[in-house]
Amino acid sequence: MSIEDEARKILLKMGLWWPEADSGKLRDAATAWRTFADAVDDVRVPVHRSASWPARGHRFHLLEVPRIHTMTDHPSSRPLSPLELKIFGKLLGSEFPGVAELRNQLPKARVKGHWGADSPSIDVEVPDSVPAAPIGDGVLPAAGTVVDSSGDLFGELLVWVSDGRLSALEFTWYGDTPPTELPDPGSVTVQTTG
Repeated sequence: MSIEDEARKILLKMGLWWPEADSGKLRDAATAWRTFADAVDDVRVPVHRSASWPARGHRFHLLEVPRIHTMTDHPSSRPLSPLELKIFGKLLGSEFPGVAELRNQLPKARVKGHWGADSPSIDVEVPDSVPAAPIGDGVLPAAGTVVDSSGDLFGELLVWVSDGRLSALEFTWYGDTPPTELPDPGSVTVQTTG
């Protein structure tokens, strides 16, 4: 039984709703939207140059082509933050096949973007020059259970892998209020499955 199946079972027992969706297809859709946003940026720059060229050196006002903001806007990639590194380190602290290669990917891993404006969940990219882990695509067999300051269950941290490389860090939550930042690593308990 996958972590997703276990989470679904827990939420349904709590009387909460769980969407009937294919998480792989949802991640593919998110990737398609990010690709679209990048393509819009690729078109915006040359259009801006072409539109503003006739105005240079003349008394006409520069024609500005506004930046198009999309749901998936994200800056270019950046290194993992110290907190993100600590969370990955904690989740990759368990022993399972392929974990050594995944740990070795951390220094070269870069954040491609967040899953939403206030979401702490991130998409990650690892260069092809870094050795891949001999592990299947999907969620790692190590998940971090997160508790709040009163010790109540708050959510889970999941690491996603694609083609043997780290691809995402997901912070799921239980309840009505989604998290806006990653938890303190001290509030995370790692469990391995399978």
